[in-house]
Amino acid sequence: MKKSKGLQLGALLGAMLLVSMAAVGAEQPVGANLSSNTINLSNNTINLNNSTIPQEKKLDQNNTGIGEPTMPVFREVVIVYFKEMPASTNGFASKYGVKPIFIDSDIKMAAFETLPVGKTGRVSQRTLDVVSEFSNDSLVEKAFRDEYLFINTKTGYLLINAETGYYSTEPLIQGPEYYEKLRVEYIPNIVRVRFWRAPPSLEEFASKYGGKLMELSDADKFFMAAGFETSNISEFINKISTDPYVASVSLVGTEPSLASISVNNSSEVADTPKASGFESVVSILLLISIIFMMRRR
Repeated sequence: MKKSKGLQLGALLGAMLLVSMAAVGAEQPVGANLSSNTINLSNNTINLNNSTIPQEKKLDQNNTGIGEPTMPVFREVVIVYFKEMPASTNGFASKYGVKPIFIDSDIKMAAFETLPVGKTGRVSQRTLDVVSEFSNDSLVEKAFRDEYLFINTKTGYLLINAETGYYSTEPLIQGPEYYEKLRVEYIPNIVRVRFWRAPPSLEEFASKYGGKLMELSDADKFFMAAGFETSNISEFINKISTDPYVASVSLVGTEPSLASISVNNSSEVADTPKASGFESVVSILLLISIIFMMRRR
């Protein structure tokens, strides 16, 4: 009889243990999915497997707001540095059967589309012929095939002039306010500048606007870019933004710390789960077992 009662109580304890385990398994920590290794931050997701955070989408060409990412369409373009600007850049383009897409008389530069859709890794004979023809023109100082500046029709750091349809000579400025809006930290004394064409002297450019030229990398030389140290970023940007050689200005951003991101707008850190209640269930089961053992005595 006692043995039968013991078996019944043991079965009851086993059933209670299974129920408690199922309840614990169904409970999930707030803001975290442990099986998929992702953390849901309201509408943003951090992928813990790759340790990445969402990147801001590129600005659209009109700089009107955030644009949807699209597949780039590459074209063929020839860039020209003039000794002196032609009386009519459109007339110059018509003479050679090309389409002007950028004109800046202040720096004596223009860009012309030779082929609306090019092939990656290949250069058409048409573009090579245009380079040769331009180079023989008495007004031209230098003509060469564009390799990065205007060939991507979806480039986000170039603005379009709504009146002319050409690329705007106005530089795209991404200063402290831009990074603060994105909640991205940045190095407080370095400014990155990309140029339409290289100024006569980068050292003089830096000295003119109160900055210090940093060492140039091979990539800087290829992309006509440079870094400048300055004690006052905002003042330096305001000054250089009026220089006709400047195409874009940005800072050196760093990724925000994951520890500073709250979960579902709460004060809990993303990887901190709530108590599951498992400890309470185990305590109750242990108490029942002790009572059962005492009654057997």
